Amino acid sequence: MEISIFTVDAFTNLPFKGNPAAVCPLMHELTDDLYQKIAAEMSLSETAFITRINSSDTFTTGSRFHLRWFSPITEVNLCGHATLASASVLFKHMKNENPVVVFETRGGDLAVSQRGDSYIMDFPLNPPMKQDPNEFSDTIKVSKILQAPPLSAIVGNNPVQDVCLNTNTKKLMIRLDDSCERFSRLPARIRLLLQILCSMGRYP
Repeated sequence: MEISIFTVDAFTNLPFKGNPAAVCPLMHELTDDLYQKIAAEMSLSETAFITRINSSDTFTTGSRFHLRWFSPITEVNLCGHATLASASVLFKHMKNENPVVVFETRGGDLAVSQRGDSYIMDFPLNPPMKQDPNEFSDTIKVSKILQAPPLSAIVGNNPVQDVCLNTNTKKLMIRLDDSCERFSRLPARIRLLLQILCSMGRYP
């Protein structure tokens, strides 16, 4: 079985810049295990897998597709740059004839339109809802004691001011008290990682 794989740099018009993603247009679904192995082999932050929704469509004629993203270690719920990269492959390499393509994903429907040489994505609005911090006190407490990522890396022993939860993306947002010196209180290894990511133009 041969699988075409494209490497696309999103957010740039220059080679070796921007945010790279691998894109695999597939005529048929693969197993989750194979998706994961391909993503691990590509070793990029995300590898995107495009499949047809309607079997009578081609990558040139179809306007709606399934899209899944895998990091080297797990499937992710939402990835913007890999979505743009997927649209670029459809428009530029597959010569998709539609003005807009829609991807059905775990994060909801994502529409990408072509405007000249650029692509515009309609990102879903998923506002987080404020929660009672006491409902998550055990989670934060355990993370502090066990030094379990990711909460321990950010929360540490700092006071928590707000906790918000997005039920669609399953993301928990913790706001520390405004008196906290956030960056200086992070463990040295985390500060170094953040500095490296920012120098590469990748912002967590």
